[in-house]
Amino acid sequence: MGFSGFIWLALLHVQIPLIVVAMMMAPMIIDGVSQLFGFRESNNALRLFTGFMFTFGLIALLVK
Repeated sequence: MGFSGFIWLALLHVQIPLIVVAMMMAPMIIDGVSQLFGFRESNNALRLFTGFMFTFGLIALLVK
């Protein structure tokens, strides 16, 4: 989903600033680390959201 959303931005030639890319990737990293250390347990909706945002940010980072 994140990849397909990024295609539209690429077609429109929208540049995403690096700080925004980092902010898009941070929720998945925080979610993964908090689960790893047993602070809490994630759910499917949160995983969908964080996965979308991380993929979108990763593709934006790779295209720069």
